[in-house]
Amino acid sequence: MAGAGALGVIIPTFNEGPWVVRAVAALREAASSARWPVRIVVVDDGGAPEHHEVLTKLEGPDLRVLRQRNAGRFAARLAGLRADDTEFVLLLDSRVLVGAGSLAALREDLESGRARAWNFHVDVADEGAPWTSFWSGITKVFWRSYFARPHRVTYRKLTRD
Repeated sequence: MAGAGALGVIIPTFNEGPWVVRAVAALREAASSARWPVRIVVVDDGGAPEHHEVLTKLEGPDLRVLRQRNAGRFAARLAGLRADDTEFVLLLDSRVLVGAGSLAALREDLESGRARAWNFHVDVADEGAPWTSFWSGITKVFWRSYFARPHRVTYRKLTRD
């Protein structure tokens, strides 16, 4: 992966403008720290006009906004993936804040060839979001042993001999 291009980042959103602003700021900080350019695609899944305004202010050389009629988070992710042409893509949710050093660790992992797909620990911002708090709580109950000692989980493609 030495000399690899930008990391594609897909963020689906529905009326979560302020959260997207926080997620993008954290992402840009982590990308800068990793010296890894990002190409961000925010997919507005049919949000309200005030949401459009917030997203429009985010647009720039590293971020574009796709707008679609409300079709759900998975359809929004698919639209973002279709618009992306990078080798590696990070699927991010608007309430997930990427840690400042996380992309550097990820890039190192990919450059070493140790991992081809991954899952790193994330903390979800759930202030003022009852459903997010509910699902976050359920996740922490069922994954309590993991949350007691968070660690990276990697996946490798299985091959037949």
